[in-house]
Amino acid sequence: VPLTITVPIDSETVLRLPTACEVGVSAGLAGELNVESVNNVVLLTPSVAFSKKRIALRALSGNQVYLIDITATNSTRFYRAISSP
Repeated sequence: VPLTITVPIDSETVLRLPTACEVGVSAGLAGELNVESVNNVVLLTPSVAFSKKRIALRALSGNQVYLIDITATNSTRFYRAISSP
């Protein structure tokens, strides 16, 4: 089951995961969403508003895959850090 999040454009959203992950972003989304991964932290910064798109985060150790359905909006009321259990 994917995690569904809505994030504001031009603002960094922090995802904290239990382990370091590799991020998979489609070529079409690459121009709309900057994604950086450092250890178990993933930083998402959309540059434009877009409706639901999916990214995949694969744990560097083990077979765990996290699916994230992300929507970017012009609203600025969504500031938060998101942590997995």
